[in-house]
Amino acid sequence: MNRLKLLTLTGIILLVAGFSLLAINSQPATAQDEPPDYVGSSECSDCHRDLVRVHDDTAHARTLSDDEDAILASFDAGDDVRTVQFPGEDAARPFTADDVAFVVGTGKYVQRYLYEVDRNEYRVLPAEWDVAAGAWRALTLADSWEDPAYDWEQSCAYCHVTGYNFERDRWEDDGVYCEACHGGGENHVEEARDAGRNPSDEELTTIRAAIQPGTDSQVCGQCHSRGTSADGRPYPVGYYPGATLTDTFTLVTLTQTDHWWASGHARQMNMQYNEWVGSAHAQNETDCTDCHNPHTEETFPDQLVMDGYALCTSCHNQSPAQGDPDPVREMWEGLPVIDQVVAEPGIHYLAEDGPTCATCHTVTVPVDGGGDRVSHALQPITPAVALTEAALQDSCTGCHTEVSSPALMQELIDDIQNNTHTRIDTARAAITDTTPAWVITALDFVERDGSYGIHNYAYSDALLDAVYEALNLYAAQ
Repeated sequence: MNRLKLLTLTGIILLVAGFSLLAINSQPATAQDEPPDYVGSSECSDCHRDLVRVHDDTAHARTLSDDEDAILASFDAGDDVRTVQFPGEDAARPFTADDVAFVVGTGKYVQRYLYEVDRNEYRVLPAEWDVAAGAWRALTLADSWEDPAYDWEQSCAYCHVTGYNFERDRWEDDGVYCEACHGGGENHVEEARDAGRNPSDEELTTIRAAIQPGTDSQVCGQCHSRGTSADGRPYPVGYYPGATLTDTFTLVTLTQTDHWWASGHARQMNMQYNEWVGSAHAQNETDCTDCHNPHTEETFPDQLVMDGYALCTSCHNQSPAQGDPDPVREMWEGLPVIDQVVAEPGIHYLAEDGPTCATCHTVTVPVDGGGDRVSHALQPITPAVALTEAALQDSCTGCHTEVSSPALMQELIDDIQNNTHTRIDTARAAITDTTPAWVITALDFVERDGSYGIHNYAYSDALLDAVYEALNLYAAQ
């Protein structure tokens, strides 16, 4: 079996395992036969004023706006792209800002616009503003603008509003606000009001139990994913925070190859959850909110809870508090692990403006329709895979320009990792009851780092040299 087929098969197995784990472990925090009604963010702000205020400035809050000032597009160009035949009008014409009822999206990548076809009925206009290019481009969702693909309520609304009513096609809040993640607040508000200004500890417990905590990754997955509901809509009809997402939503899997690159990274927008489900993070029950702060973007980019490198190494370290040690930070930075070997920082760590965890493990990949997205598959793109996908940049040769080709880079990676694997296996086979404890410590350190020499080749090589000397393995060769 060639390396690409093996990688793809491994990805499918991981994704299936991830879906199985999700189905087993993701039960509602407080199951309810009928979810409570939505009350709107204005009610939430009565008690949670500061949280709502900072949330107002996030991309989530601005996923839908009727504020004319939110329009980023220029209407001085692109008449040909914006030309549309409006219902009730005699001739086609370019749509203008006056035709825009709602702005869809903050414009991080693109911005789209809604037209009110009838009272409280909206259709996505067939051109979008490419923010990076500063130009209009056609938004071709179907052959005709009258096609249901442009129907806002049927195809888009759920993930851009809060408290969406499927029967009436109405919603509580423009944008993604509190109850989109915490569920309807009716019971929570009633309990708080009944308790009054000075609730007891028991009353506080009841108040908090009346709302979903919003930390379940399925809450994020209801919109940051691709899939279909039972009635064919591209969002989970009937899901509410605290429920099991896959009860109402069939997620896209790796077998649907039009959604994925051969590397196992998503090639469509809004697939962060699809990627995450198949990752080791999901299997280790690391939730989205362990890394992202859903309430604010003020402190760190991408709503991270702390600086990216500090965030990764807060878990990927050898601290006993982590349970099963994962000494990536110690290997990467070259921190001491045994007295017999002088610690040596990795060349990547020492390089000025060099790579960090995110450089290789949260790669940016192109998506269909234009632009690119940060992947949540949490895996590098290997040179071997990039050789088969011309659109992808592998995680190595963009920096290692001294290597003549991706194929040679892959050969170097394979040689290092295969050699490290072999040396660890050989050393473990030679261990006896009289072997010094530090030998096992060194072997565990190199193996649990997981990169098999890539994070810090010089240090891992020195540790294995010391192990071989202690076990007299060089003399046996």
